[in-house]
Amino acid sequence: MNTDRTVSIRPLRRVVCSLACGALLVAVTGCGGGVDRPEGMPELSPATITVTYKGQPVEGATVTLAPTSGTYSAGAVTDAAGKAVLKTNGTYDGVAPGDYMVSISKVEASGGNTGESSSDPAAYAQAFESAAAKPTHLIPEKYSAPSTSGLTLKVSAGTPVDETFELTD
Repeated sequence: MNTDRTVSIRPLRRVVCSLACGALLVAVTGCGGGVDRPEGMPELSPATITVTYKGQPVEGATVTLAPTSGTYSAGAVTDAAGKAVLKTNGTYDGVAPGDYMVSISKVEASGGNTGESSSDPAAYAQAFESAAAKPTHLIPEKYSAPSTSGLTLKVSAGTPVDETFELTD
């Protein structure tokens, strides 16, 4: 029996197994890297929104696009540079063509401790209500609703969006 032949087959077997596993991995995961859109969803355009307030980028703001034409909403949260890379329906990269009303909000929960429990239920209820979390708007509240923000966006098919919204008091 020739042991040299056995030795030369083992590396070949490893190569074949590695190639087969690699092909299987590509077949299972695909090459696109993204999530397939549902049937009927139009082609999405890449969209980045930059939000500034008093000349400074706003980190942690929620940007929401509400469609005035079409059926797909989009949104994202801004990063340290004030940029939000929008996703349609929270999943699909980009924005569907159409007209949108835009809302931008950044809030912080406030409220406090109710203190020690009172033997008077009415006094405790009053303390609880005054200490309940109430959001504090860190940018003007008018921007937090599409109907009051005054912000709009038009997205055309196949055209990337790179828009800046400078918020004012």
